[in-house]
Amino acid sequence: MLDKEHFLDHLEALRQTILRGLAVFAALLIPAALLVHHFLPLLLRHVSVWVPGYKFYYLSPLEPFFIELKMTLAVAFLLGLPVHFLLWSQFLAPALYQHEKRLITGLLAAALGLFTAGGALALFGVLPFLLRFSAGFATAEWQPLLTFNSLLSLALMLILGFGLVFQLPIAILLLIRGGILQTSTLKKHRPAVLVGILILAAILTPPDVISQCMMAIPAYLFFEISLLIASRLEKQKKEAEEPENLPEEPEALPEETPASFPVKQEKKEPAAPDDFTVPGVYTRHRRGIRQGRPRRYRRDCSRLP
Repeated sequence: MLDKEHFLDHLEALRQTILRGLAVFAALLIPAALLVHHFLPLLLRHVSVWVPGYKFYYLSPLEPFFIELKMTLAVAFLLGLPVHFLLWSQFLAPALYQHEKRLITGLLAAALGLFTAGGALALFGVLPFLLRFSAGFATAEWQPLLTFNSLLSLALMLILGFGLVFQLPIAILLLIRGGILQTSTLKKHRPAVLVGILILAAILTPPDVISQCMMAIPAYLFFEISLLIASRLEKQKKEAEEPENLPEEPEALPEETPASFPVKQEKKEPAAPDDFTVPGVYTRHRRGIRQGRPRRYRRDCSRLP
């Protein structure tokens, strides 16, 4: 019954966390809509600076509305990421020790920073390059007819893909810290890891080699940096687990017997003579008995009366 109560308490805490996250997301929808409404013309003007002469069209009457709605949802989610991280860290806090809480807080902050860096690289580095690359194919007979919806889908895909790939160091450190992987194993399988990064970059980017390389190169650099950090952490952990070199104990001195307790000397019995004389008549030689010869008796006439 007690386990069931605890399980229900955990479910209630999970429900409260999800409801608070949805409430934060809903509260940020209105500010995000106002921000998108003023930010969309600036974005179009910025894209025209990237690629002079580019014009975007919409193909259905409600397409601009759905574009703004899609951007509003994305901006509200991105603005609420710090709050979502805080809510989920509070949900996991009762099950963690103090050092684990510090570790989770640092990892969440690092994950947020890496996701922001990946999204910024995708938006201000990869996307303009792809637009210029696409505009290079235009001729007088072959003009592009682009929709802003396709541009927005491409931008969101790049931001999400780069943000996820930039979480690779966090995933590697967690797996090594949990004992699931070892640094020596990852070093040994570097070619397989590189192939996996290339496949992931091919899935998360448009089908062109340039954007794939622009995602795969930073991901592999992050992989090598993660290996260096993990090797250092493993070395520190081994040094902490090794016992300190204690001084050797001095050899025990032989115990001395106190003078007040003299050692009791054993009494030595006198050695038996080689032969002994039977009083009165006979003398028996023990030498014959010891050597296994038959007993010999002789008459000692000198002792007769």
